[in-house]
Amino acid sequence: MHEQQIDPYFGMAPANCLPDDCFCEAVRYGEWIRQPADTWSNLAFILISIVIVWMVYYRKPGWSNTLVQHPSYSWLFALASFLTGVGSFYYHASLTFISQWFDVMGMYFSVTFFIIYNLDRLYKIGPAKVFILYFAVNIFLGVLLVTIPEARRYLFGSFMLLLLVSVYYSQSKLKTEIRTTYLYLAIACFAVAFGLWILDIKKIVCTPDSLFQLHAIWHCLSALSGFLIYMYYRSEKSNV
Repeated sequence: MHEQQIDPYFGMAPANCLPDDCFCEAVRYGEWIRQPADTWSNLAFILISIVIVWMVYYRKPGWSNTLVQHPSYSWLFALASFLTGVGSFYYHASLTFISQWFDVMGMYFSVTFFIIYNLDRLYKIGPAKVFILYFAVNIFLGVLLVTIPEARRYLFGSFMLLLLVSVYYSQSKLKTEIRTTYLYLAIACFAVAFGLWILDIKKIVCTPDSLFQLHAIWHCLSALSGFLIYMYYRSEKSNV
């Protein structure tokens, strides 16, 4: 009873993973930050968003492409990365159902950005339609998160596959000069990150009370992967 009284999140609907499936790190009930390593590692996403904003203002490439022509796209992805970090920070700090929604929505914000950006590269739909489509898709996904929360990981996996298809298809059609090294590094980072995610959630490699957590590394590598994809498109040389 005493634990319930001092727990700052007592009375809030718990995340679906509770009581014993919230990744490896031990849940510290009664504290504001229930999973410290998994929480603070999300600052990587926020750092990436700051770097992108800095690049928009102070490091303009000498060539032109859709991303450079429309700085609002970079702002949109910076916002997506920031919201990913904030949402996941809140989730691991509280492990509540509402924070779970913000956590997954952050991931959707990031992956859907590049899918819709590839549509614009192919069909020149323009910033207004990009923004409308982007927010419409994510509102729909947000509703699904409330109505069918157990489908969240399958949906995210499906969108990751769709992202890879859009990357390959758009480039095969456009055939622009672009630095593919960034893309290969992004895929490698995410592949390693996903492997660590599995090891962590399945508790194959797990030390619950340690501040060294594989899920925290997943956050850092995922943030880096997103940044590398951004750099991949920023390196494109095309006439727009």
